[in-house]
Amino acid sequence: METVKNVMTVISGVILIGTFFSVVIKPIRLRIIGWVRKKTCADENDSDINDIKEAIEKLTEMMEKSCSASQALLRNSINHIYYKYFESKEIPLYDKENLIELYSNYHSLNGNHYIDQLYEETKTWTTIRG
Repeated sequence: METVKNVMTVISGVILIGTFFSVVIKPIRLRIIGWVRKKTCADENDSDINDIKEAIEKLTEMMEKSCSASQALLRNSINHIYYKYFESKEIPLYDKENLIELYSNYHSLNGNHYIDQLYEETKTWTTIRG
């Protein structure tokens, strides 16, 4: 009988220790799992942020190229109007208004070529209705 009592004491001790560890270990385990999940999400977020940065860099490069191309087109249009009426020094009202709009857009894109001189000169020309 004494042996059975000792075995039961040992079994109840093992059950008690098992219960204790399951009660104590579960919250620790859950904390560790939560930390790992957060860390994993942070790594995924870092990856997403890097992807977004790369996309922004590509878009910025494309916008710079587009801006440069727009400047060139505006400069070309202003040149065309200037040399079209250069000899007569007379410019129709519709082309003068168009020139003003082109010049304004050119400067909004930080255009900085000789266009300023051409524009200033065309402002002195006679405006005709045509």
